[in-house]
Amino acid sequence: MSEMPVIDVLMRGARQQVQHVVNLATTPRGPFAAIDQAVTSARSTVR
Repeated sequence: MSEMPVIDVLMRGARQQVQHVVNLATTPRGPFAAIDQAVTSARSTVR
């Protein structure tokens, strides 16, 4: 029973990550700007 919430959280996180990658891929910016955005997103997620 206790494993299901963990799986739900992981799946939700994976889905958000995929959406984030799609957003970066479809945004007309340079690769460095995309990397900077990804690092900023990762930092805000950790906090």
